[in-house]
Amino acid sequence: MKKRIFSYRWLRTGLAYAAAAAASLSVSTAQTNDNDLTAAILINFARFTTWPDQALTSNELKVCVPQGDEELTSVHKLTGKRVKDRIVSVRYFDHNSDQPMGCHIAVLSDAFPTLPAHMDKGTLVVALGEEVASEHTSLILITIGRQTRFIVNLTAARKQGISLRASLVDLAVKVY
Repeated sequence: MKKRIFSYRWLRTGLAYAAAAAASLSVSTAQTNDNDLTAAILINFARFTTWPDQALTSNELKVCVPQGDEELTSVHKLTGKRVKDRIVSVRYFDHNSDQPMGCHIAVLSDAFPTLPAHMDKGTLVVALGEEVASEHTSLILITIGRQTRFIVNLTAARKQGISLRASLVDLAVKVY
């Protein structure tokens, strides 16, 4: 029980710190720092996600993001970070590539709002906004006022064989 409280506090503190840092910055650096915030949120999502064993065949945790998306320019900073016993690698995809196959986390955005018809089981799909979310999307980042919040789709996560910790789900503004 004590470990869960620590994890919940750590997530809450991390998200609150990231949101406060982004909110306190000047307008000229707001876009860059929003990108940093998105990258920080993605890594925190990973810390509170359990993937099926067949999805974790190496010590790598692959984060796949659309190539050239300005909202995701800071995600490359995640490369080499550790999540549990995995090392994060960032892969980029575009409309001409194989799309986000073999990824543990796939991000949907305005630049790439769709996923392939066949997705690997064990892919945590994160959408940057409700307008790009699909039935495969487990987590949806939204903006409420000046805060970045998220929605959880437990049905999509279960279909992918992914388990989200209760401490993460408890922070969501909406769960379905």
